Amino acid sequence: MLERRWQVNTAHPEYRAIADRPVLKLRYLAMLFAKEVVLRSHQDPRLEEPLEQLVEVAAYADRNLATGRPGRQSRGARAAVSKAPEVATD
Repeated sequence: MLERRWQVNTAHPEYRAIADRPVLKLRYLAMLFAKEVVLRSHQDPRLEEPLEQLVEVAAYADRNLATGRPGRQSRGARAAVSKAPEVATD
């Protein structure tokens, strides 16, 4: 935050990796905003590193485990589909 304005580092590798995917970009920005709210609410500098790591892990998961792209499905999702019982529809 600079001069009471929230800023995003658009050169950050996490941001650049999702910049062309609007849904992931919005989720990433929301996570960054939530991190700032928590940091300002608790005023504990020890929280900064774990919260940043949480944002990084969530962004990584969003990018790499997304099932919305054709031909891309996580191993867990494939296993769940292959083990799912057949359901009869009338």
